[in-house]
Amino acid sequence: MTLFSLSRLKHIIQHPPWKRHSGVPQAGQENAESITLLKQYPFWGWAMLEVDVQGNITHGVANVMLEGWFKKVHIVVPLRVGKTAKRLVWVPLGVRCIRVKAINTLGSWQLQRVTWTWLTPWFAHDRLARRLSNVHDDFNGLSVYNVKRALHRESVAKGRSWKYLALNAYDATFERFCSHYDYPAWCRWQEPVHLRVDPLTIEERLGGAVFSLLMPIVVEPPKGMVSIAASIESLWQQVYGRWELCIVMTPTIEKRYGDSLRNFLSECRRVTLSTISGNSQEALNQRALIMATGDWVGWLSAGDTLSSFAMVHLQRAVAATPSLQLVYTDEDIISADGERLSPHLKPEWNPDLLLSYHYLGRLALYRRTMLWRLEAYGTITASEQDASAEAFDYIRALRFLIWWQQSNSSASVARVPGIFYHRHEDNAVVSNQQDITAPVRQYLDFQEAGKVGVAAGVMPSSLTLSWPLPAKPPLVSLIIPTRDCIELLQSCVNAILGGTEYQRFEMIIIDNDSKCPKALAFLDEISQIDARVKVVRWPYAFNYAAMNNMAVQMAKGSVVGLINNDIEPLNGQWLTEMVAHALRPDIGCVGAKLYYPEGMVQHAGVLLGIGGVAGHAHRFYPRHSEGYSGRLKHVQNVSAVTGACLLVRKQLYEEVGGLNEEYLAVAYNDVDFCLKVLSAGYRNVWTPHAELIHHESATRHAESYSSKPSEEYQEAAYMQRTWGALLRDDPAYHPYLTRRYEDFSLS
Repeated sequence: MTLFSLSRLKHIIQHPPWKRHSGVPQAGQENAESITLLKQYPFWGWAMLEVDVQGNITHGVANVMLEGWFKKVHIVVPLRVGKTAKRLVWVPLGVRCIRVKAINTLGSWQLQRVTWTWLTPWFAHDRLARRLSNVHDDFNGLSVYNVKRALHRESVAKGRSWKYLALNAYDATFERFCSHYDYPAWCRWQEPVHLRVDPLTIEERLGGAVFSLLMPIVVEPPKGMVSIAASIESLWQQVYGRWELCIVMTPTIEKRYGDSLRNFLSECRRVTLSTISGNSQEALNQRALIMATGDWVGWLSAGDTLSSFAMVHLQRAVAATPSLQLVYTDEDIISADGERLSPHLKPEWNPDLLLSYHYLGRLALYRRTMLWRLEAYGTITASEQDASAEAFDYIRALRFLIWWQQSNSSASVARVPGIFYHRHEDNAVVSNQQDITAPVRQYLDFQEAGKVGVAAGVMPSSLTLSWPLPAKPPLVSLIIPTRDCIELLQSCVNAILGGTEYQRFEMIIIDNDSKCPKALAFLDEISQIDARVKVVRWPYAFNYAAMNNMAVQMAKGSVVGLINNDIEPLNGQWLTEMVAHALRPDIGCVGAKLYYPEGMVQHAGVLLGIGGVAGHAHRFYPRHSEGYSGRLKHVQNVSAVTGACLLVRKQLYEEVGGLNEEYLAVAYNDVDFCLKVLSAGYRNVWTPHAELIHHESATRHAESYSSKPSEEYQEAAYMQRTWGALLRDDPAYHPYLTRRYEDFSLS
């Protein structure tokens, strides 16, 4: 029996395997479940699949099923509006049907184009190994050769084919858990891996820290006694047993639940009860704190529960860093049906995000001695008599922020990664209805921060702060490297000159050997028409870092701005907002919110470790999206921002040595610069209130590697050598979130 018939051989001759086949999805059969693509089908072997979609997808993936003669192959492809999604595929023999089904999509979408390109095995193996080196945890940082060798050794050890292991590892790099849809599945499959701990030692059992949980009950719990019992039982189930619970009740709560609670507790000595007159949350908090005898103190709402691993992870965190004064964890919401929802995975200590909203959440534990020390900042208090427990949580956090800024103790606060606190959905609703304006105003008055504007934010229980400018605003030097690209440059320059409210700026255009007559004429004309514009020639090879360093030396402004030649402001106050942040003495680099021309988010801060080095947070999210946990709407500290629109004080630019023109001539020099500023003790800030369009795909940056593609990998390797620890654990991100994508999906 022959494998190929004569007619099949004739088909192969007419359609050789190196031919590119494009499928137009509209020609297929569509229904609510999937889309069936019509011929031409790809030939057996390695192929590159390219998918283009239209719509307003925030994030999502497509499951592509290829049905061959002997087997079916299922692959996952990320869906990206405005960008072609690509991935390698091993096409089974004799494809008869291809179906595409979207999963976990948030938004509407439509397939526009599907293309298959046959690849040689050598090329496919190289691309596969390169992706594993960039984004797979087991191969991160290895050379392409060493990735192939590692897979070969594993195939020999396990008795499986190289292709089988390589495809499994490659497919894993496209898997993602959407926090909106896949969270219950992630809790079942992935969370146990993160929570796994070694057995308790004798020292921990007998001499570890004691944690005091305080439960003032002012209002009726969501489910009455059932809610109180659920909270207590979650403590009884703790792996680490050195804790106590202090419950303080109002007379009304005592009358209703006191006897039932005592019967439920029986002889439990780790839970103490108390009742005071009145129904003030502040008075109950104070009484509970006096009752506490533990080393660390935190608050627990009736109906909320703790993971059984919460205490052991907290104990080991505080034991590892004796200087800690505050620790906090991640949290989620428990529905009335017991389903876990809405994970809130928090960044490490983020003061500017804290001034936007109380991101620390409910389970924030302070050293007991620190809580008494924070009483010195008693001017920061609730403005309402019936302020909730969450309002007092935020007041404590603001008081601690004052102490932290005065003590300059960076090792005094830590996030302990882990979803250890589960909020009952009724309690979560209350926490989103707090007025936090008064405490923040009191904090700013205490800090003598000047006339900082405080207004309600666009999210519930959030704020927008407007930092003041001095009476005489500083001169800002905007530096724009360019070469030809007259349409982009003209739009950029005219938009900045004509659409910027902040007037004290100069513009330094660095012409990198333009040849286009129209571009040269425009440069000559604009420098004569507007005195704020100066054109400087750079007749050397493209070196983004060196060009900017030269311009900074001749800049007259005390603030410098690195601006791409494909940037256009969307609001007139963009520069005012960025300068106000750049002038704050503890702030380093300031970044803006950038959009693609289609309106999708292009940049909302840099995420370290994405794709091996760095990526753009929330890329391809819709313009008005709130982002993950509302972060597209809040000013926040980030590790780095893009050099396409970056402001920094000139003195600080020079202090850290500027951009690295020796090892990072083209890429990553902006990230490297921001990390140098971060290491010097300053905080980098991203603001959503400075909005600009970035025509990223049209810039010269993409062309700069064309002659020497190896330079891209050399620069990535330099970043790995220099900043490896930060790239593996971005303090503004979270270890439970993916380092393969920029959409904050679960890892």
